[in-house]
Amino acid sequence: MNHLDDAGSLRPGNRGDLVVLDRNPFDGPAAAIADTRVALTYVSGERVHTAPDA
Repeated sequence: MNHLDDAGSLRPGNRGDLVVLDRNPFDGPAAAIADTRVALTYVSGERVHTAPDA
């Protein structure tokens, strides 16, 4: 999405950006996608966000 050569997969040498969601947003109806919440966010392999209930 950000068009960087070192993004898009988790492997040694890449950025290590990752978002963990609280559910699979595609398991339910399309109208429920907006109810999906971010549980964890990592940027360059470092945790930068943790949801209070994660």
